[in-house]
Amino acid sequence: MESLYRTHDYLLRTKGSTLVRNLFYEIDEKEKLIGIVGSRGIGKTTFLLDWVAQKYDSHEKRCLYVNLNQFFFTTTTLVDFAETFVSNGGELLLLDQIFKYPGWQKELLVCRERFPQLQIIYTCSMAFGNAEEKNFPGKCYLLRGFSLREFLEIKTGITLPTISLEDIIKHHREFCRTVLESINPCNWMQDYLHHGYYPLFLEKRNYSENLLKNVNMMLEVDMMYIRNIDQRLLPKLRKLLYLIAKEAPSSINVSRLANNIETSRSTVTNYVLAMQDAHLLSLVERRTVSGNVTAKTPSKVLIENSNLCYVLTPESIDLSDVLQTFFRNQIGPQFHLTSPSKRGVHFVVDDQYEFRIDKDKSSRYNSERYYAIHELSIGRDNQIPLWVFGFLY
Repeated sequence: MESLYRTHDYLLRTKGSTLVRNLFYEIDEKEKLIGIVGSRGIGKTTFLLDWVAQKYDSHEKRCLYVNLNQFFFTTTTLVDFAETFVSNGGELLLLDQIFKYPGWQKELLVCRERFPQLQIIYTCSMAFGNAEEKNFPGKCYLLRGFSLREFLEIKTGITLPTISLEDIIKHHREFCRTVLESINPCNWMQDYLHHGYYPLFLEKRNYSENLLKNVNMMLEVDMMYIRNIDQRLLPKLRKLLYLIAKEAPSSINVSRLANNIETSRSTVTNYVLAMQDAHLLSLVERRTVSGNVTAKTPSKVLIENSNLCYVLTPESIDLSDVLQTFFRNQIGPQFHLTSPSKRGVHFVVDDQYEFRIDKDKSSRYNSERYYAIHELSIGRDNQIPLWVFGFLY
């Protein structure tokens, strides 16, 4: 136990300055069992350490950070460990990489029932499913990558406001004026698109190479290990991701993809859904001409975030595709997106707002839809700067 405390103390003293993520304000601190889920490289470990740094001193023994890849847990159960921690006055247990421990879901529930005075916050891979699903015990929260707003705050030190979608629609011009008094986000957009989503840009290493390693780890560990996929099938999985990335955003031609990687249609479908859970891909339902969305309607597939576009297919970057990826990513899980078959519209948000994503201004605009425009600092009417959607969180 003492060695774990020493590691905890060392990590807190050497972690650098605290990054207060937007998720800090969303967590219900009254909950006794809290899950933080997110993709590899998104900053889950840093989030835990930043969380405890806000509440405790590094030498405090009422709180303890533990990585479950410790060999100690091959012979000691999580429940027994929690009991010892509580008996020594422990209040908060931070459990990182919980999926490395067999039977973790069941034992976390036992801990919550047996030790009501103990709060547990754990991290887990998105490969187990969505944050809303029952795979994660307790109250679960999704840790996303940095929004454009968060990226700008880190890079410039300027505190910037968030905005709701409703205010984007109704008051985007006034909001732009406020932000532009401090900074012009247009000047930072390309940096963010390339390397702003993952906290990896804070490290003194090559961002693209670092992210590429994370992508391969997502496939090899977060998908193959957790989903129990035969390791010999890894080349097919990597090829499938590359083929989809080359054509995204696009509809999924399951039959063609199955032929290209020499497997069945059902296997391709399962792989695509698994890559969506791992936050490598994002699926958007297709909306029919009548406005209905059915399970039989083929999905539009996008890369999950713009940084991945530059790593997966650096030889064939299309800025228009990257901008669509940015819009979908920043709108995120809090809104319902569909992809209409109507020409000139890329997304419908919450079954209400039609959006087209453009690189620059045009002389032709349709008053029945909205335009998110890349090379625009301040908009008017239904023409909205694309960067504003990076301020939703």
